[in-house]
Amino acid sequence: MAFFMDSEIPSADKIMEVFYILMGLMSVYAGVHNLRDRSNPSRYGTFVFWTLLGVVIAFGRWIPAAIDGLLIVIMVIPAIAQRVKPGNRPTPRWRATSGASGRRCSSPRSPSASSPSPAR
Repeated sequence: MAFFMDSEIPSADKIMEVFYILMGLMSVYAGVHNLRDRSNPSRYGTFVFWTLLGVVIAFGRWIPAAIDGLLIVIMVIPAIAQRVKPGNRPTPRWRATSGASGRRCSSPRSPSASSPSPAR
């Protein structure tokens, strides 16, 4: 928490660190999500890869370099052994929201958007 409270560190660096933490948490979520997918024969290797990647991305600033390197070496072992594979979860289906037109996405058009632009 001292990193975020330090006035010497620019706000842009603090904001970027928040994004790294969010990306790391998303990677950890992907790892846990794959671990719970019983139809994936490579779920343990996928879990190790994505979870350790998330830990390194999210908390790499505070983890000592030697441990970071060790985590990366452990992370790539399943990838080298080709034990990182996507699961077989079904893709979510989106509802058509535009009514009778059958389009999946619709956005309102302004009158200026439908008229051609003047020649330059």
